[in-house]
Amino acid sequence: MHGTPFVSNMLLLPLGGCDVVLGIQWLATLGTVKWNFMSLKMEFTHNGRHYVLGGLKAGKVQMVSPKKLAKALMVAVWVLT
Repeated sequence: MHGTPFVSNMLLLPLGGCDVVLGIQWLATLGTVKWNFMSLKMEFTHNGRHYVLGGLKAGKVQMVSPKKLAKALMVAVWVLT
């Protein structure tokens, strides 16, 4: 990460939308972490070096009615079966 190796145990999960999910076990080793959820940033200092990690910004979030969600889920289940 930014040219610095971080060693941690990881679980392999098939997650289509991201490379890594930072677990609480690893995050706890960092000490103080500054989060900004509006700008999707995380800042911390490790071994005297300051790091800033940024998340990917998704498209505009839209509210979906319960009826549309249920219909989408039914289609998804039908496609998977």
